[in-house]
Amino acid sequence: MYGISLMISEDTLLKVENMELMKYRLLDTVIVKGKQKSIRVYQIFEGLSSKEEDLLQATKLGFELGIEAYLGRRFAEAVELFQNVQKQNAGDVPTKIYLERCKKAIQEGVSDDWNGVTKFTEK
Repeated sequence: MYGISLMISEDTLLKVENMELMKYRLLDTVIVKGKQKSIRVYQIFEGLSSKEEDLLQATKLGFELGIEAYLGRRFAEAVELFQNVQKQNAGDVPTKIYLERCKKAIQEGVSDDWNGVTKFTEK
């Protein structure tokens, strides 16, 4: 779905020894099929080419600020942040996904109980 090679849950990330040495970014908040509780998931940069890793590291802050704006229903601000990330890393699939989500939210609006959590219907 996200076009990435490695994704882990927050619980798993917190169990990693020397977590501060890992390169990662917040990816999404999701509810996995068959579960009720949402979890945060993270993209791990380890194992990527140095160019890909550098691009993700360079755009991490902007990407995560975009997610924060998205979850805060500040969709126009989120679009601007994600567009800036996309200018630096045009091939980043998660950025494209968030841009689509934001544009849809701007066009169609969101319900009062919208919380930005992605619900997976497949495993």
